[in-house]
Amino acid sequence: MIDIPYDEIFGLLSETPTPNVIDEVKRFIELDAEVKAADKNLTELKERRDAVEAAVYTMLLGLNMKSMNVDGRNIFRKEQEYMSINKDNLVDAEAWLKNDAALEYLFKEKIDSRSMTTALKEYREEGGEIPKKYINSFTKKKLGNRKG
Repeated sequence: MIDIPYDEIFGLLSETPTPNVIDEVKRFIELDAEVKAADKNLTELKERRDAVEAAVYTMLLGLNMKSMNVDGRNIFRKEQEYMSINKDNLVDAEAWLKNDAALEYLFKEKIDSRSMTTALKEYREEGGEIPKKYINSFTKKKLGNRKG
């Protein structure tokens, strides 16, 4: 619960000098319903966008195209790889990261997965092999969109 001094509350309510609490509660209920409807619409809109994104990515891939310009926008395929520690082998995975991969510097209170992903990509590029039993990895295929 938010702790607001009583004399400041009226500044947060409607313009009437002494707002009726019932009217303000009704206004809150209406606004809350609008927010929930907007959230639902946004979720549905994102789902439709994600489906079209996947279709366009697949089409560009099938046409062997990395990018294309449309309406002054450059649309391009990109892949983002994400890695995380396999929780089933946590102790061995941490030992491997610290000793074999020489990535002890990643360990603070909690390991940052973005930093770990970047470090492990470099490790792999330098010829290191990342054991799947210790590190989970997935690649997200997306479209980039920037001014052409």
